[in-house]
Amino acid sequence: MRPTGVTILAVLYALGGIFGVVRGALSLNFIPLVMGIVELAIAYGLWNGQNWGRILVMIFSILGIIGGAVMAALGPTLMILMFKASPMMATNMGMFMGVISTIFTVSGIIGIVVNAIILYYMTRPHVKEFFTA
Repeated sequence: MRPTGVTILAVLYALGGIFGVVRGALSLNFIPLVMGIVELAIAYGLWNGQNWGRILVMIFSILGIIGGAVMAALGPTLMILMFKASPMMATNMGMFMGVISTIFTVSGIIGIVVNAIILYYMTRPHVKEFFTA
């Protein structure tokens, strides 16, 4: 029997894949189209208990953790660079840049947490068992 978390991830990957394919096709942009196809393949693998689907989710989660760390570090870095570049501009746009910096930092931290939870979940014995059965 498929674990509930795997079902949820499969549905989310399928929805993301559909969105990516439609976005890529409508905008004639190759990258979202390919990513959408990859996400649909992952959804298929998860739904059908294919271990390669679990491995791809784990790889994407690791990349998501790295991306979240970069995003979280980028927030304060934006503020530092702006103040160094132009103290007057920093004073005039300080509040706006503070909001942007906070958004970068918070979204990066959320990305790290969510991807770490997914990575942890995909290594649980009952989940691994589903993919080896």
